[in-house]
Amino acid sequence: MIQAQFREILRNYKRVAIAGGPRMGKSTLAKLVNDRPVFGSDAYRNLPWTDVPLKIISDIGELPAFVVEGVQVPRALRKGLAVDVVVYLTRPKVTERLKGQVSMAVGCRTVFDEWHAKNRELPVYFEGLKDEALSLLSHRSA
Repeated sequence: MIQAQFREILRNYKRVAIAGGPRMGKSTLAKLVNDRPVFGSDAYRNLPWTDVPLKIISDIGELPAFVVEGVQVPRALRKGLAVDVVVYLTRPKVTERLKGQVSMAVGCRTVFDEWHAKNRELPVYFEGLKDEALSLLSHRSA
């Protein structure tokens, strides 16, 4: 079900961000994209962690349409990455995750929630809430 809904998001928005913790399915979902460039934060593993958000922003530049995905997306948003919509994945796609992966997921969500509190006008789709595949939660108060 999420794949069909994601395709609908791609039809309606040009600049799409996919965020969430490790092992949530961000890269898998991004593989559905065939009409615009896809930037994955895993491609920046050779850079220091703190440099990645600005490098993502720089590489995207002024592209009118793109998808960006990865655990660094919340930090890139906080540093000024301009998107039209965010898809935030909350359900792990594997049954077991390492302790570090769980901790990173908490950190990603914390950074995202801080950014989202200041950017309520932007549509955000959350997967995994109340057994719904994707729920539009933009324009709601915290």
